[in-house]
Amino acid sequence: MRNIGPARGTKVLHLMRPRLIAIADTVVTKYLKVPSGSPVERALALADQIRRIGRTGENPATLARIQGHLGELTFVKSSGVVPSACRILDGLTWMRGSKRYNDLWSVMGFPNP
Repeated sequence: MRNIGPARGTKVLHLMRPRLIAIADTVVTKYLKVPSGSPVERALALADQIRRIGRTGENPATLARIQGHLGELTFVKSSGVVPSACRILDGLTWMRGSKRYNDLWSVMGFPNP
């Protein structure tokens, strides 16, 4: 498919196989310092990083709380689709990597990559 890069492709694949496919947004991969290599090597390294962060310290409990709060929102309830912990972590890591949301990050106590 033309015009579908890694970020879009992995987001779609993550929706279909959330336990298998991590999201490979360029901001996230840069922030997590995923090493260069083949696309497969980069995808595996990114998946390892996301798993490590998602399982470290208080991060699983924090992600579960965020997921619970999102599940209570009217528009999420009506769609019946609560974002996975991986998708939430991708969004939070993107916010952290973009450096626009550093104040929000520190105040809210989000997971630390």
